[in-house]
This record gives sequence, C-alpha cells and structure tokens, in this order.
Amino acid sequence: MNKLHAGCGEHYVEGWINLDIRDDIPTDVKTLHPFSYPFQDDYLDAIYIAHVIEHLEPFDVLLLLEELKRISKPGAPVLITGPDIKRLLVRWMEEPRDPIDEMYPLLILEGGEDVWPDLPNRNRDHHRWNTHAERVHEMALSIFPEAEIIQPYTGAFPPQGPEEWFDPVNQMTWPTQNHSYWDFGIMCYA
Repeated sequence: MNKLHAGCGEHYVEGWINLDIRDDIPTDVKTLHPFSYPFQDDYLDAIYIAHVIEHLEPFDVLLLLEELKRISKPGAPVLITGPDIKRLLVRWMEEPRDPIDEMYPLLILEGGEDVWPDLPNRNRDHHRWNTHAERVHEMALSIFPEAEIIQPYTGAFPPQGPEEWFDPVNQMTWPTQNHSYWDFGIMCYA
C-alpha cells in the first residue's frame, strides 16, 4: 500500500512515504514545490496532510488539493488536519488560560512572530489564514465532492496525545501529527 505523509516536517512516520520541501529534515521524497509532487497519476492508496495548508495562501490550497487528487487512486482516502480557529476561540472564551499557550496559533497569523518575537516554539512559517473546519471543508468540496468534516472527541478522531488513530471507516491506521483540541479533520475521497 502506497501511503503519503505530505508536508511531514519533523514528524517522520514509518510505513508512509514522507514528503516535504525542507532540506534540513529526514524525508523519503523531497519536492521543490508545495503543490507539485513527483508521483504518477492514481498512484497513492492514502494521503495524510497535517498542519500544512494554514502555511499556504488560500488559492494555493486549491492547487494543492487538485494535486492530491491527481496522485490518489480513485476512492483513496485523503485526511487533512490543521488548526481550527473557531474551536480555539470558543475554548478560550469558555475557559481563559495563559495567552501564550492557548493563543499561539492566533499569534503566528500574518506576522504575529514579528509582533511578539519572543514566542516559545516559534514556527519557521507564519500561518497565512484562519483555517477552520467549515472553511476548509468548503474548499475541499470543490475538489473532493465527498469530503466530510470529522469532529474531534466524538470517537471519530482521537483526543490530544495518541500518535496514531485507527479509522474504522477506511480500516487503516493514520498518524496524528500535532493533534490538539483545536484541530479539525476533513476526510476526502479521490
């Protein structure tokens, strides 16, 4: 089974083809462009992409989704995860916490690191836009007509902590990179 972990960053996953554009991390495949992958059409059985799309401009996300569909076998599952700004804000309003810990995803939006340069665990890239489940789902539907939101904590998606998740629908195990209470999940089918 050919399974792609697209935009793996520092989260190398055994049993998956780990792809990234960075030269300073271990990967199986390096690409020079974030939405042009060196695979033939209909090649992959599954794709996992976590915490990547928020680092791209929204229009570029559509190009990436088109590329993921091109390289996926018909019907192959494509799991997209990332930060859900709405979920983060709701939690913060219900239970205020340390703003650095809880609001970090907000602070790195569009120059946040430049405004507050002493942030802990600074990312290499800023988040380019406010991702949330409904917005990403709408974009995914334009490329993957059967895309659906997978909500965390309902038994369909794991809480923070586990390094993998068994998906009973697709009968496979997915990695869980950076999964937190403020993540969304979108399951697509090529």
